[in-house]
Amino acid sequence: NKLMVFDRWGELVHSTENFPASSLDPSHGWDGRFQGKNVNPGVYVYYAEIQMMDGRVSTRKGDLTLLR
Repeated sequence: NKLMVFDRWGELVHSTENFPASSLDPSHGWDGRFQGKNVNPGVYVYYAEIQMMDGRVSTRKGDLTLLR
């Protein structure tokens, strides 16, 4: 249902919602850019809401390290 990525100061650098679970379209993911520019390597935080086949909504959150 939702994917959000934040920088270390809590600024939202990527957000996408309501995309099909079976989609392999890379435009639904984050490409490491913000406002059209590459962001600096570092640690970013993600938050995802995932709707399961039975209708339950699961949340996942964590961090990722962006390397260039």
